[in-house]
Amino acid sequence: RRAVGNSGHVTQLGRSFTWSIGKTATGRTLEVSVSVRAGRTRITVDENLSSLIGAVYGPVGGGMGGGGSGIMVAIMEGALHRPEFLLAVIPLWLLTTYGTARAVFSGTSRRRRRELTDLADRLAAVIEDEISQTAPQFPEPR
Repeated sequence: RRAVGNSGHVTQLGRSFTWSIGKTATGRTLEVSVSVRAGRTRITVDENLSSLIGAVYGPVGGGMGGGGSGIMVAIMEGALHRPEFLLAVIPLWLLTTYGTARAVFSGTSRRRRRELTDLADRLAAVIEDEISQTAPQFPEPR
């Protein structure tokens, strides 16, 4: 909860539990599961990135792609009087727009992956510490 800054909600079944948050103000949807089966503990951290795709590709595609294409048309036809250049300029501009959106999405998703990996590692350390403190202590064999 502290790592993400959202209280979320917890569900528990036996010794396993899941903490999740629905869509936040930033559009994040997260789920952290800790399951115990056959004496093994498994931590799973999952984030749905579909809202990130829309948040990146929509504004970049619409603003940069659509708005920028309009500017390119104005420059080619109005200022340079060379509308034939649009056959090359518009596809190049749209490729640049896609590349920009892809770079932003990739960078943001990599950063989020690092954050969630760090969270899983911190959870693993806490669980290991708890297990070592609560493990029964058997006397040394004679």
